[in-house]
Amino acid sequence: MRLSNWIILGLAVALVPLRAEADTPEQPSAYSSYISVKSAVQSGNFIEHWYRHPCNGPIASIRTRGEPNLKRLALQAAELEFNLRAFGIPEHVWRDSLTGLERRAVSLEQAYTAIEIEYGVYAEHEDRYLLGPLFQESSLAQILKDHLGIPDDVEEETIDEAQDDDLEERISRYDQITNHTEINCADGGLVAELRTIPGGAKVFLTTELDQKICEALGIDPLNTNECLWREETGSPTIVVSGRTAYKVLWPDGSVSAGIRDFDNNWVEGQVFVIRK
Repeated sequence: MRLSNWIILGLAVALVPLRAEADTPEQPSAYSSYISVKSAVQSGNFIEHWYRHPCNGPIASIRTRGEPNLKRLALQAAELEFNLRAFGIPEHVWRDSLTGLERRAVSLEQAYTAIEIEYGVYAEHEDRYLLGPLFQESSLAQILKDHLGIPDDVEEETIDEAQDDDLEERISRYDQITNHTEINCADGGLVAELRTIPGGAKVFLTTELDQKICEALGIDPLNTNECLWREETGSPTIVVSGRTAYKVLWPDGSVSAGIRDFDNNWVEGQVFVIRK
């Protein structure tokens, strides 16, 4: 069941002030968890890897119902921060405003998650995405425009007529920094054949990033109930991409685990063999 955006937004407003910069009573725990998740996202070159391989697990992974999607917010914030640094925007220009935006985003995510739990619905809304209307209405957007010298009332038609190449370049830079590309990864990845030697084992797969996030949150990354593992037992073919973690429960009760990089020297239809 889904609720309309207006109903969802109204419920969220009742649960958290939209423009509040300060923590709500419940926020410190969620925000500290968010910081841990973001630190995991920013470790190991995950953002750089995400740019090169957009259908890797970090985007495609599902979220657990009833839990704030801190990973989605952290990925988008880390992407924005990566862009700001890559384009040479001094940190003192954006750091405080980005922190305020992140706190607001976490508060809203908590509110929408509370709606899901209370009403048993999926509360999809654009405010659950840090890069989007939430960003465009933030002080960070205005600060970045001011820093790049972009007038508030500028329109593309005016730029084209005036042929102001310098202004076009500044607007292009702003767009490249702030635009988040949503990619449909439903058909992404490579099809592989899964095989265990000996046979009869249970195989679970997840992304290396999800393991790092579990570690950052103090959760055992091999816990298939608490982390985002999916069981592939009985599946003759699987879809894989990027650095994928695997866990195997062998018939004799023993366990093995590891990571396989499916971006390097991997071809469609190749057999993914896991030996005990």
